[in-house]
Amino acid sequence: MLSAVLKRKLILNFYRYDTNRDGVLELDDFLQPAKLKAASLGIKSGSTEYKRMMAAKEENWVSLSNAMGNGDKGIIVLDEYLDKRSHASKHDDEKLMQTTKKIAGDSFDFLDHNHHGKISSKEYVKFLQHRGIAQATAEDAFKQLDTAGHGYLTKDQYQHLSLEYYFSDNPKAPGNWLYG
Repeated sequence: MLSAVLKRKLILNFYRYDTNRDGVLELDDFLQPAKLKAASLGIKSGSTEYKRMMAAKEENWVSLSNAMGNGDKGIIVLDEYLDKRSHASKHDDEKLMQTTKKIAGDSFDFLDHNHHGKISSKEYVKFLQHRGIAQATAEDAFKQLDTAGHGYLTKDQYQHLSLEYYFSDNPKAPGNWLYG
C-alpha cells in the first residue's frame, strides 16, 4: 500500500511527464522535453547530438515501460502505474529502484549539457521550466535539493534525490523537490 505522501508524488510526477496531457505516458512524453532542450541549445534536428539525446530518452522510456510490465503496450496509464507500485513485491521494488537509479543517471547526463559532472542551478531551472514549472518555483526547488549548498548537484546526489522522490514516505525529504 502506498503512503499518502508517496502516492501524491507519483501522481504529480505522472502528470508532469504527461507532456501532451492525454492521461497516458508514452514515448513522445519522454522525447518532448529533449526536443525542447535541443532547441534551446541550438542543436539541430537530425544532428548526431540530437539523435543521441533522443536515443537516450527512448532508452529511458523502454526501461520504465519494461519495469512496469508494459513492454508491448506502448503506454502507461496512471491507475496501472499506481497499482503496480502499490502491489510491488520487494523484488519488484528493487528492480524498479535499479531502473530509477539508471534513469536518474541518464537524466543527469542529459541535464549536464556541458558535461562537467555537475548540474548547475541554471541547468536545473531550465529543465524544470521545460516541464512547465515557473522559474521562481524551479529556483526554490534547486535550493531545497542542493542540501550541501554548493550551487550544483553531482550525479550521486541526483540519483539519491531521485530515489527519495520515488520511494521515500518522508514528507520532509529533500528529494520531494525533484520536480518543483
